[in-house]
Amino acid sequence: EEIKDLIIPNSVTSICDDAFYGCHGFTSVIIPNSVRSIGNRAFFGCDGLTSVIIPNSVTSIGDGAFENCSNLTSIILPNSVTRINQSTFESCKNLESITIPNSVTSIGEAAFQGCKKLKSVNFHEGLITIGPWSFMGCTSLSSVVFPNSVTTIGEVSFESCFSLTSVSFGNNVKIIPKQAFAYCENLSSVSIPNCVTRIGGWAFYKCKNLKTVNIGKGTSKIGKESFSNCPSLTDFFCYSEIPPSTSVDLFKDSNIENAILHVNAGSVDAYKALETWSSFKEIVIIPEK
Repeated sequence: EEIKDLIIPNSVTSICDDAFYGCHGFTSVIIPNSVRSIGNRAFFGCDGLTSVIIPNSVTSIGDGAFENCSNLTSIILPNSVTRINQSTFESCKNLESITIPNSVTSIGEAAFQGCKKLKSVNFHEGLITIGPWSFMGCTSLSSVVFPNSVTTIGEVSFESCFSLTSVSFGNNVKIIPKQAFAYCENLSSVSIPNCVTRIGGWAFYKCKNLKTVNIGKGTSKIGKESFSNCPSLTDFFCYSEIPPSTSVDLFKDSNIENAILHVNAGSVDAYKALETWSSFKEIVIIPEK
């Protein structure tokens, strides 16, 4: 007989690793206030599960705890949790929204990878680290706003977020890493704040509708093909007085011979002297504010 509601007894203080791995049939889980931890892969592959409410007593949720719960549409995370672990909600392909509690300081590798219906995610001040592959393939995610507390964004973290149209960075991110926003084909503009010193290789690779880019004055290095295969590029603003070091394939197949490079007064000659930057249709001076 199938169990529609899984009721965990009040005597339980922890849900162990693999406790309900691959169990089918139940659609909801009632977790009592006695539970302090949910183990690794505890509900992995429970494809009948549609909703979960986790009480404030829970302080840790293990790796892959709800991975491949393909029909999970909603989840409420308590303020007692400080970390979302590796692959916790990976491939929950029907999960539509998630609010990251104020208590969470880090999101682990692939935590929400492949959540194809995830349209919005709310990050709160206090979040510090977003791990590699964390939101890769979240094809319905439309916008991302990083709070100022975020210092680290992992590699490939938002790759193939096809619906992403806007990204807002905080004031403490130092590096935009490798492939972070590659294949975000609906991203039309991006502004890199002054705090960013380095942009990794292929960071915005194949963002085919990217038209306008603003690079802050703090960026000194831009990796291989970071803006390659961005054929819609029309205006590239670079506020660094000294041209960032990069490779000649930075703008490969991006038609920059039809685009305009905007730089500060006094920097035009420096940019013109380098092959990568001199290939723009025109280099113009950014008006002083």
